[in-house]
Amino acid sequence: MAAEEGSGGGEAVLAESSGEASAESSAGSPSLDELATFVVAVNQSLAVLSRAGTPDSELRSVARLACSTVANALTPS
Repeated sequence: MAAEEGSGGGEAVLAESSGEASAESSAGSPSLDELATFVVAVNQSLAVLSRAGTPDSELRSVARLACSTVANALTPS
């Protein structure tokens, strides 16, 4: 599972996480509201995965990917 998360690209997940995302914001830099929605979705997903018995190493991998995705979105290019 961690390999799937790592190879997918967080930007696609971010764009899909908000049904109201405009074409401009999903193609460019996401809004703070979209980033907040993404962080909440990841947090809830990690809680579910943890309760399901997912190993800590996989949870950390997902959290690392989410953190780097948010950091990249907030870093000016």
